[in-house]
Amino acid sequence: MTVAAPSVVTRAEVEDFLYREAALLDDWKLGEWEALLTDDAAYYVPPNCSSSPTTASASASASSASTIRIVTPNIRDRAPGA
Repeated sequence: MTVAAPSVVTRAEVEDFLYREAALLDDWKLGEWEALLTDDAAYYVPPNCSSSPTTASASASASSASTIRIVTPNIRDRAPGA
């Protein structure tokens, strides 16, 4: 079995990716955002900063790529301001 050498990713590449991801979400381009996910992706959403300390940990969420792929079509048409 041949194992590929790990690729080196620069800080600038990571920053560019994060800004691109944020822009896709801000523009409600969920299909394009979803295409960025790998099968082993896990997406964590921190609690809202305005949450009270007693509910903050309960409001954090985590999803796998497969769950996101199921849910995304259901929310695509719910763009903010629509």
